[in-house]
Amino acid sequence: MPKLTYAEHPVHPVLNDYPAALVPTSLVFDMLHLVTRRRSFKVASFFTMLLALLTGGAAAATGYADYREIPPNTEAKRIANAHAMLNVGVLASLVLQLLIRSTGRIGLFARLLNVAANVGLVSAGWYGTHLVYRHGTRVDVVPTAVAGGEERVDGRPLADALGSALTMVPDGDLSGLVTRVTGSVQQVADTLADRSADATEEWSDDLPEPEPRGALGDPVADRDVDVTGQVNEALADEAVR
Repeated sequence: MPKLTYAEHPVHPVLNDYPAALVPTSLVFDMLHLVTRRRSFKVASFFTMLLALLTGGAAAATGYADYREIPPNTEAKRIANAHAMLNVGVLASLVLQLLIRSTGRIGLFARLLNVAANVGLVSAGWYGTHLVYRHGTRVDVVPTAVAGGEERVDGRPLADALGSALTMVPDGDLSGLVTRVTGSVQQVADTLADRSADATEEWSDDLPEPEPRGALGDPVADRDVDVTGQVNEALADEAVR
């Protein structure tokens, strides 16, 4: 197992608690805003979601380090892939929601995305605990289920459905795909940055030279204007009249 630990404890499970709490909290604020129409709940949901994205990114980074140590072509790798893909979907949903909510409007689509993010987070958490309690991932003591001392319990609809869904998940190592996607994202970011720089340069070249005079045609930098003195003179003339 990788040495991504602190005081002999894995870091990934510790960071998981933050997005696991913040994403449902943002949904609660969403529902409160829907019922009360108070703007403070909408703002609270936005910043709760932003913090969930930041902490979720840190959890994903530490989880990826653990993921690379799971042997490919195993049931554990298949479960890890399902866990990872769901969490990536949750993070993508948070990014999209924040872009939508930054406009100040929250419609049905944004609320449904929040519900979907919570469903995906719960499902990902189920797969993650499955890795720990059945396959002993990042655990020093081998669980009884792995040792064959405990039989599998069926008859639980949600658990059975999530278990059946694993047949559609590959069991190979997806580290290469992550590297390619990261490289593609970097290329797109560099291209957009270059275009933005070119557009800014062209726009600045088209700007007219600033006029040395004010809007009414009087010089604004050639002389000092004594505003107080002018006002006092006007008041004295008015008193004489």
